[in-house]
Amino acid sequence: MKQLPFACLGNQGTENVCAVSAFHSGFNRDCASYFGVQKQADGSYVFRTWAPEALGCSLCADFTDWEEGLPMAKITDGGIYECRVQDSRFPIEGARYKFKIYGKESACYKADPFARYCEKVPQTASVVRTDFSYTFRDEEYLKRRAKRYVATEPEMAYPLNIYEMHLGSFFRHPDGRYPSYIEIADKLVPYLRQMGYTHVEFLPLFEHPRDDSLGFLATGFFAPTSRFGTPEEFAALVDRLHNAGIGVILDYAPVCFDRSEHGLAAYDSKGAFEGQKEQGAKIGVFDLSKGEVQSFLVSAALYWIGSFHIDGMRLITEQEDPDTLNILKMLVDAVTSEYPDVLMVTETPGKKLFGKAPRLALKWYRAWTKDVFDYIRLDPIARMNHPAEMNFTRSPGKKFILPISHREVALGKRSLIEKTKGSYEQKFAQLRALFLFQMTYPGKKLSFMGNEYGQFREWTFDSELEWFMLGYDMHRRLQRFVSDLNHIYLTSAPLYEKDFDPSGFERFWTGGDCIGYRRYGSDGDERIVLISFAGVDSRPLTIPVSGKYSRYRVSIDTASELYTGKPCTRQTVYEAVESKGSYSLAVPAVACSGVILEADPQSKQSSDSFN
Repeated sequence: MKQLPFACLGNQGTENVCAVSAFHSGFNRDCASYFGVQKQADGSYVFRTWAPEALGCSLCADFTDWEEGLPMAKITDGGIYECRVQDSRFPIEGARYKFKIYGKESACYKADPFARYCEKVPQTASVVRTDFSYTFRDEEYLKRRAKRYVATEPEMAYPLNIYEMHLGSFFRHPDGRYPSYIEIADKLVPYLRQMGYTHVEFLPLFEHPRDDSLGFLATGFFAPTSRFGTPEEFAALVDRLHNAGIGVILDYAPVCFDRSEHGLAAYDSKGAFEGQKEQGAKIGVFDLSKGEVQSFLVSAALYWIGSFHIDGMRLITEQEDPDTLNILKMLVDAVTSEYPDVLMVTETPGKKLFGKAPRLALKWYRAWTKDVFDYIRLDPIARMNHPAEMNFTRSPGKKFILPISHREVALGKRSLIEKTKGSYEQKFAQLRALFLFQMTYPGKKLSFMGNEYGQFREWTFDSELEWFMLGYDMHRRLQRFVSDLNHIYLTSAPLYEKDFDPSGFERFWTGGDCIGYRRYGSDGDERIVLISFAGVDSRPLTIPVSGKYSRYRVSIDTASELYTGKPCTRQTVYEAVESKGSYSLAVPAVACSGVILEADPQSKQSSDSFN
């Protein structure tokens, strides 16, 4: 080994006995402050890794011999290795490095599982980055978040409308390059404000080697992907969103990882992180029964929330075995105990996961999505023969998100608008009716990017959204409709205050291919929703009302000329009609369309007039 321009200071890890013990037992929630790279008060850097079955480890870096590296000392029987280097002529901060792990038959170069920054793909080295220098300016937002999410009643009586997105395909430079986090912020922040979304949900942003994994198969669980810039630039994106009043949710797959050679697979030449079950050449599965793996996964979640002010996490799993349920419970318990105002979203039934779920635990309602798409794929003319399908899945009192996600518009499932049958105009009409249904039905909301303007091409990860479609009139009108609908949702308490309270929803019509229901707010205010999924107009439907108000106005009509370019046959105001002591509205059921009605407060009747 060649002479190195610094001193190797050797075993300096025994003072962290508590951190080590907690790591092995599954209770270390801050692994990143011990493992990886830590800068010391004297200016030296300590490198640590965990490789329980390794015969030895070396640190290979820009400031060492890359082939053999600097030997690391084994400091615990549990397989923790450490070395300390002193910065001198060769700078340590910003240098590239890997660990060389020696097995019985061979050695391999591994990226640091606890690295906070990595080389830009396709390069695979970790990068020393101990000086996280971004200063957040979102204090007021965090105060509002705590007041809204912690102090609110358990029903989550606030609007939640999530824009799900894949950062790598939101937009690209003309030459195909990825934009930076800052460039994304410049476009995304005003767009979400314009469109009326409350949150953005990013597909996983952990460092990952394969674009086709969409980030769900990671190698760097503590490192924002360098595809779009530095950790500080990602922090700035979150800060910009917060200062615009928009929350940030991050997807997290805590059961699997990428099996690239430089990653977690066979990390110590055997299976430090992985279990026996394998899902293919690209997918590794964590051994969730190991305390060290539990510490690793929980620490990663808390690191992102604490360091980057993330407002929520969606935990993605496909299994419900005991070990998976246990790690999900550990993650939810850890996050909700340290950050009680952070949302936790799963696809696992709450009763299996928590017993009684924390107040900020939500579940994706996949059964609702399936029922809706099974129905929306029917020919509009044929829907009148399928009245049973109008009884969409609903579980009163459950804390659900109604998702129209990336899963529904990729991998051969076709784009949202192409799932529908009918003419060009009918396709847009059906999308408007679908969005109205989603935004007014009980549950919080999520929709994937591109849905809001009706992209015809199925979504792919390797090219930007077809924003040029907004040059076409119907796409531009659909986007206007979604924006108007979102803003109505934000300002209409009955559409969100009692999402999880059975008293907030009352169905008054299900017949043929029409559905009608009421949504109630906490103060008794109501919204009336009538949607026809039929392919043709039908006779006016009679909607019973209380008689407290003599006049009802249309909040939004999906068949409005604003959104169709053609005159609308429906009125914008309806008078209540009395018959034998009962009151009602007669509202035409226009094909593939819907309306929201609200009482005109100026038309309130005296009690004598309707008692």
